[in-house]
Amino acid sequence: MLNGSEKPICAPTSGKILYIDEPSAYGDRAIRIGVTNTMAYYLGHIFISEGLQVGDLVVAGAQIGISGNTSCVDFGVINKNINNGFLSQKHPATTIYGDKPLSYYSEPFRTQLYELVKPPKISEDPDYVYDGEVTDGEFALDQIGSLCGNWFKEGCFRLDGWYEWEDTLAFGNDVYYPNQIRIGIGTHSNAFAINNEDNPIKPENISVSSGAVAYYLYNANNTSKGVPTASRIGLMMVQMLNDTRVKLEIFDDITSDSREFTTDASYYVR
Repeated sequence: MLNGSEKPICAPTSGKILYIDEPSAYGDRAIRIGVTNTMAYYLGHIFISEGLQVGDLVVAGAQIGISGNTSCVDFGVINKNINNGFLSQKHPATTIYGDKPLSYYSEPFRTQLYELVKPPKISEDPDYVYDGEVTDGEFALDQIGSLCGNWFKEGCFRLDGWYEWEDTLAFGNDVYYPNQIRIGIGTHSNAFAINNEDNPIKPENISVSSGAVAYYLYNANNTSKGVPTASRIGLMMVQMLNDTRVKLEIFDDITSDSREFTTDASYYVR
């Protein structure tokens, strides 16, 4: 995701326009451009230049639009030569074949771009220099027999491979500080951070035999060097019922160590 506000958007490399999405709720669009028979790239949240249509050829560096109504532009690569290892194949192609776009730039531009991949500055520690050396991050975290990775609300899958944001669930780690647990769930606008001082069980170590597990929840937007800085905001109970189905419930509870599931619990599958 790149910061942007009515900035020119140029084609990273030459190719043929394969797809132009309908305008989003923000009024902007997404475009997919094929480079080879097995590779393509896409740009989202842009206003596409007038006259461009599916089938047109674009050349590297040509302006194809301006940034849209959001604070960022989505940029990704689809590479059908790789296997990301997702346990479920019910994902769109942009996920199943997602690749690392910055790695395809030539030097010295590639290094310059990677140098921009850094966590937000820490206001209370302005001299802090990030040295985690995380550049591309990871998003294919599925591990068979464990809680780690992606889950989807039961019954949400569609034949076209797309799903609604509120139906998603993921257990993983912070992109810059991989020793910090993160939980993303589409029913909540913010991801949840977990405090290591609470001695949580790592998602990759949770299995059916673990039974119901409690996570104390913190707002992932309020962290410093990956560690939660604000007060606890809730409690999550989660249990793997089998390798492909979990039960989950979030409570507005900042004091309890654990809770019993209620009829409001949700079920997720992979």
